[in-house]
Amino acid sequence: MSTKDLAQAIKENPDPSGTLRIGVITAVGTDPARKVKTDQTGNAWLSRDQDTWLAVDDRVWMIQQGATFLVGGRLSGSLSQPICKRKAAVQTVTSSITPVNDTSLLQALPPGAYRVQLFAHFSSPSAAADLRSKWTYSGTTTTNGRACIGPGSVTTAAEGQSSGSVTRSSGHGFGTEVVYGTDAGLSAGVLHEDLVLIPTTSGILQWQWAQGTSDANATTVSVASRLYITPIFFT
Repeated sequence: MSTKDLAQAIKENPDPSGTLRIGVITAVGTDPARKVKTDQTGNAWLSRDQDTWLAVDDRVWMIQQGATFLVGGRLSGSLSQPICKRKAAVQTVTSSITPVNDTSLLQALPPGAYRVQLFAHFSSPSAAADLRSKWTYSGTTTTNGRACIGPGSVTTAAEGQSSGSVTRSSGHGFGTEVVYGTDAGLSAGVLHEDLVLIPTTSGILQWQWAQGTSDANATTVSVASRLYITPIFFT
Protein backbone atom coordinates (compact mmCIF):
# COMPACT_ATOMS: atom_id res chain seq x y z
CA MET A 1 0.00 0.00 0.00
CA SER A 2 1.43 3.37 -1.05
CA THR A 3 0.89 6.70 0.71
CA LYS A 4 -1.73 7.48 -1.96
CA ASP A 5 -3.47 4.16 -1.20
CA LEU A 6 -3.51 5.01 2.52
CA ALA A 7 -5.13 8.38 1.88
CA GLN A 8 -7.72 6.78 -0.41
CA ALA A 9 -8.54 4.09 2.17
CA ILE A 10 -9.21 6.73 4.82
CA LYS A 11 -11.24 8.87 2.38
CA GLU A 12 -13.48 5.97 1.30
CA ASN A 13 -14.19 4.78 4.84
CA PRO A 14 -17.74 5.97 5.64
CA ASP A 15 -16.98 6.16 9.37
CA PRO A 16 -14.69 9.17 10.10
CA SER A 17 -14.20 8.17 13.74
CA GLY A 18 -11.15 6.32 15.00
CA THR A 19 -10.62 3.76 17.72
CA LEU A 20 -7.66 3.92 20.11
CA ARG A 21 -5.84 0.57 20.29
CA ILE A 22 -2.85 -0.72 22.24
CA GLY A 23 -0.60 -3.32 20.65
CA VAL A 24 2.84 -4.95 20.64
CA ILE A 25 5.22 -4.76 17.66
CA THR A 26 5.86 -8.19 16.12
CA ALA A 27 7.85 -7.18 13.02
CA VAL A 28 9.49 -4.02 11.63
CA GLY A 29 9.71 -3.49 7.86
CA THR A 30 12.94 -2.39 6.17
CA ASP A 31 11.41 -1.06 2.93
CA PRO A 32 10.90 2.69 2.30
CA ALA A 33 7.27 2.52 3.55
CA ARG A 34 8.66 1.54 7.00
CA LYS A 35 5.46 -0.24 8.06
CA VAL A 36 5.30 -2.48 11.12
CA LYS A 37 3.20 -5.44 12.20
CA THR A 38 1.56 -5.79 15.62
CA ASP A 39 -0.18 -8.55 17.53
CA GLN A 40 -3.51 -7.03 16.44
CA THR A 41 -2.87 -6.04 12.82
CA GLY A 42 -1.27 -6.92 9.54
CA ASN A 43 0.68 -3.93 8.28
CA ALA A 44 0.33 -0.73 10.31
CA TRP A 45 1.53 2.74 9.31
CA LEU A 46 3.92 4.93 11.29
CA SER A 47 2.85 8.47 12.04
CA ARG A 48 6.24 10.22 11.83
CA ASP A 49 9.90 9.66 10.94
CA GLN A 50 10.93 9.79 14.60
CA ASP A 51 9.38 6.35 15.11
CA THR A 52 12.14 4.63 13.13
CA TRP A 53 13.50 3.37 16.48
CA LEU A 54 10.53 1.01 16.98
CA ALA A 55 11.65 -2.53 17.79
CA VAL A 56 9.99 -5.92 18.11
CA ASP A 57 8.20 -6.31 21.49
CA ASP A 58 7.72 -2.54 21.89
CA ARG A 59 4.25 -1.62 23.19
CA VAL A 60 2.61 1.07 21.04
CA TRP A 61 -0.63 3.02 20.78
CA MET A 62 -2.56 3.02 17.50
CA ILE A 63 -5.55 4.65 15.86
CA GLN A 64 -7.80 2.28 13.89
CA GLN A 65 -10.17 3.49 11.19
CA GLY A 66 -11.88 0.56 9.52
CA ALA A 67 -9.13 -1.81 8.39
CA THR A 68 -6.45 0.91 8.50
CA PHE A 69 -4.11 1.17 11.50
CA LEU A 70 -1.83 4.12 12.25
CA VAL A 71 0.86 3.70 14.93
CA GLY A 72 1.06 6.93 16.93
CA GLY A 73 4.06 6.16 19.12
CA ARG A 74 5.69 4.02 21.77
CA LEU A 75 4.38 3.66 25.30
CA SER A 76 7.77 2.94 26.86
CA GLY A 77 10.33 5.69 27.28
CA SER A 78 13.47 4.26 25.71
CA LEU A 79 14.71 1.55 23.36
CA SER A 80 13.74 -1.95 24.47
CA GLN A 81 16.36 -3.82 22.43
CA PRO A 82 19.91 -3.24 21.14
CA ILE A 83 20.30 -1.77 17.65
CA CYS A 84 22.96 -2.62 15.06
CA LYS A 85 23.38 -0.13 12.21
CA ARG A 86 25.41 -1.44 9.27
CA LYS A 87 27.29 0.74 6.82
CA ALA A 88 25.13 0.48 3.69
CA ALA A 89 27.64 1.78 1.14
CA VAL A 90 31.27 2.82 0.86
CA GLN A 91 31.80 6.53 1.58
CA THR A 92 34.84 8.66 0.77
CA VAL A 93 36.22 12.07 1.76
CA THR A 94 38.95 13.76 -0.28
CA SER A 95 41.06 16.86 0.46
CA SER A 96 39.09 17.87 3.56
CA ILE A 97 39.51 17.88 7.33
CA THR A 98 35.94 19.15 7.92
CA PRO A 99 33.86 16.29 9.41
CA VAL A 100 30.80 15.21 7.39
CA ASN A 101 27.83 13.10 8.44
CA ASP A 102 28.32 9.40 7.91
CA THR A 103 25.52 8.31 5.57
CA SER A 104 24.62 5.16 7.54
CA LEU A 105 25.99 5.30 11.06
CA LEU A 106 23.35 7.43 12.76
CA GLN A 107 20.23 6.72 14.82
CA ALA A 108 17.16 8.56 16.10
CA LEU A 109 16.87 8.09 19.88
CA PRO A 110 14.22 8.83 22.51
CA PRO A 111 15.23 9.94 26.03
CA GLY A 112 17.00 7.22 28.00
CA ALA A 113 20.49 5.88 28.67
CA TYR A 114 22.54 4.06 26.05
CA ARG A 115 25.92 2.44 25.53
CA VAL A 116 27.19 3.35 22.07
CA GLN A 117 29.91 1.33 20.33
CA LEU A 118 31.42 2.15 16.95
CA PHE A 119 33.61 -0.19 14.93
CA ALA A 120 34.73 1.57 11.74
CA HIS A 121 36.97 0.13 9.03
CA PHE A 122 38.78 2.84 7.07
CA SER A 123 41.54 3.06 4.50
CA SER A 124 43.58 5.40 2.30
CA PRO A 125 46.40 4.85 -0.20
CA SER A 126 48.14 7.78 1.51
CA ALA A 127 49.88 7.15 4.83
CA ALA A 128 49.33 10.83 5.69
CA ALA A 129 45.56 11.07 5.09
CA ASP A 130 44.36 9.25 8.23
CA LEU A 131 40.81 9.65 9.63
CA ARG A 132 39.27 12.29 11.92
CA SER A 133 36.31 11.22 14.12
CA LYS A 134 33.68 13.03 16.23
CA TRP A 135 29.99 12.82 17.30
CA THR A 136 26.93 15.07 17.33
CA TYR A 137 23.45 14.76 18.85
CA SER A 138 20.58 16.95 17.67
CA GLY A 139 18.71 16.89 20.99
CA THR A 140 19.82 17.56 24.57
CA THR A 141 22.14 15.00 26.13
CA THR A 142 24.84 14.38 28.70
CA THR A 143 27.80 12.05 28.22
CA ASN A 144 30.70 10.74 30.29
CA GLY A 145 33.18 11.18 27.46
CA ARG A 146 34.28 8.41 25.11
CA ALA A 147 37.02 5.80 24.94
CA CYS A 148 38.96 5.83 21.66
CA ILE A 149 41.04 2.86 20.51
CA GLY A 150 42.71 2.42 17.11
CA PRO A 151 45.90 2.93 15.12
CA GLY A 152 47.80 6.06 16.00
CA SER A 153 48.45 8.75 13.41
CA VAL A 154 52.21 8.14 13.55
CA THR A 155 52.01 4.44 12.65
CA THR A 156 54.95 3.49 10.43
CA ALA A 157 54.96 -0.32 10.45
CA ALA A 158 52.77 -2.87 8.73
CA GLU A 159 50.13 -4.79 10.65
CA GLY A 160 51.52 -7.28 13.16
CA GLN A 161 54.94 -5.63 13.45
CA SER A 162 55.90 -4.18 16.82
CA SER A 163 58.62 -1.79 15.70
CA GLY A 164 57.06 1.50 14.66
CA SER A 165 53.49 0.31 15.17
CA VAL A 166 51.62 2.71 17.45
CA THR A 167 48.10 2.24 18.85
CA ARG A 168 46.21 5.14 20.39
CA SER A 169 44.17 4.45 23.54
CA SER A 170 42.68 7.59 25.00
CA GLY A 171 39.61 9.29 26.44
CA HIS A 172 37.97 12.36 24.90
CA GLY A 173 34.85 14.48 24.98
CA PHE A 174 31.79 13.54 22.95
CA GLY A 175 32.38 16.18 20.25
CA THR A 176 36.19 16.25 20.31
CA GLU A 177 37.86 15.47 16.98
CA VAL A 178 40.15 12.43 17.31
CA VAL A 179 42.60 11.38 14.58
CA TYR A 180 43.42 7.76 13.75
CA GLY A 181 46.20 6.60 11.41
CA THR A 182 46.18 4.30 8.41
CA ASP A 183 48.34 1.21 8.57
CA ALA A 184 51.64 1.71 6.77
CA GLY A 185 51.60 -1.77 5.26
CA LEU A 186 47.94 -2.22 4.34
CA SER A 187 46.83 1.44 4.18
CA ALA A 188 43.87 0.48 6.38
CA GLY A 189 42.80 0.47 10.00
CA VAL A 190 39.94 -0.28 12.39
CA LEU A 191 38.87 2.07 15.16
CA HIS A 192 36.68 1.35 18.18
CA GLU A 193 34.88 4.07 20.14
CA ASP A 194 32.80 3.39 23.26
CA LEU A 195 30.64 5.92 25.11
CA VAL A 196 27.58 6.33 27.35
CA LEU A 197 24.89 8.67 26.04
CA ILE A 198 22.07 9.97 28.27
CA PRO A 199 19.65 12.03 26.13
CA THR A 200 16.95 14.01 27.96
CA THR A 201 15.15 14.92 24.71
CA SER A 202 14.65 13.01 21.46
CA GLY A 203 17.27 13.56 18.78
CA ILE A 204 19.57 11.99 16.22
CA LEU A 205 22.93 10.53 17.20
CA GLN A 206 25.34 11.07 14.29
CA TRP A 207 28.91 9.90 13.70
CA GLN A 208 30.96 12.40 11.69
CA TRP A 209 34.36 11.94 10.09
CA ALA A 210 36.87 13.44 7.67
CA GLN A 211 40.53 13.07 6.78
CA GLY A 212 43.07 13.55 9.51
CA THR A 213 45.19 15.62 7.14
CA SER A 214 43.84 17.06 3.89
CA ASP A 215 45.06 14.78 1.11
CA ALA A 216 44.25 14.33 -2.58
CA ASN A 217 44.06 10.58 -1.94
CA ALA A 218 40.62 9.72 -0.56
CA THR A 219 39.98 8.33 2.90
CA THR A 220 37.31 5.61 2.72
CA VAL A 221 34.98 4.09 5.33
CA SER A 222 33.86 0.63 4.23
CA VAL A 223 30.70 -1.47 4.57
CA ALA A 224 32.45 -3.52 7.26
CA SER A 225 31.69 -0.69 9.73
CA ARG A 226 29.04 -1.07 12.44
CA LEU A 227 27.27 1.08 15.06
CA TYR A 228 25.82 -0.69 18.11
CA ILE A 229 23.41 1.04 20.53
CA THR A 230 22.31 -0.77 23.69
CA PRO A 231 19.80 0.55 26.25
CA ILE A 232 21.28 0.44 29.77
CA PHE A 233 20.05 0.94 33.34
CA PHE A 234 22.11 2.33 36.20
CA THR A 235 22.11 0.61 39.61
